[in-house]
Amino acid sequence: MRLKDKVAIVTGASRGIGRGIALVLAKEGAHVVVASRSTQKMDWAPGTIYSVAEEIKALGRKALPIPTDVTREKDVQRMVEKTVAEFGRIDILVNNAGIILNLKPIYEVTREEWESILAVDLTGTFLCCKYVIPEMIKQLYGKIINMGSLQGRQGLRGQAAYGMCKAAIHNFTLALAKDVSAYDINVNCVGPGAVKTYLMESVFKTAMNAEFKETLMKAWYENCSLFGREVTDEDIGHTVAFLVSDEARNINGQTIFVDGGLPMKGE
Repeated sequence: MRLKDKVAIVTGASRGIGRGIALVLAKEGAHVVVASRSTQKMDWAPGTIYSVAEEIKALGRKALPIPTDVTREKDVQRMVEKTVAEFGRIDILVNNAGIILNLKPIYEVTREEWESILAVDLTGTFLCCKYVIPEMIKQLYGKIINMGSLQGRQGLRGQAAYGMCKAAIHNFTLALAKDVSAYDINVNCVGPGAVKTYLMESVFKTAMNAEFKETLMKAWYENCSLFGREVTDEDIGHTVAFLVSDEARNINGQTIFVDGGLPMKGE
């Protein structure tokens, strides 16, 4: 177990990539704080902080589900305070919480939609770092993973707002790594490619005829990789687990893309 008894906070951990990361960290020995707004099961997206916490406990690790809206500063403060009260320390922070807009050109995006994606994807990451880092400084140790995206380095038609947020996260990672390296805190970023999640499928659901959705989605995922296969949330989890382990102690300020080599297609 590379992460035996480390304490990790994973935001947006109730489903999809966040759940995958939380479970892999638990399998590697970490105790996990499961943070998300999702406290009730939804038809389109099963999974809550409580169901994921039970999955972690079944792996023999401790789990602490904390309802958290990362756009609300008091929520983030409370999340950090509860984690420290329960475990006494915070070793790992994974800023996974994020939203994505339905596919549409930027001139059709409303100001409310624009501000909502900035609030979650950017401000939420900032707030979690702001309140977790002082705890890491006290112990002179910490690992932070920000969640970027392939769309942060190559644009996707109809997703300018999302791509802009992820490009900003890549740069934020660079600057933050410089700010905290003196305290032995590593800051890195993981950039997923086309990962099959409820979040991603909800975007395409509105843009595709339901009759052809499954066939089209399967073909889309397979086309988004040199290997002809989809990227899974577990793939992302294993990358995160490596980056927050001591094996990666000299990897800092990097964005690691887990995309099956998509940008090289057609070269």
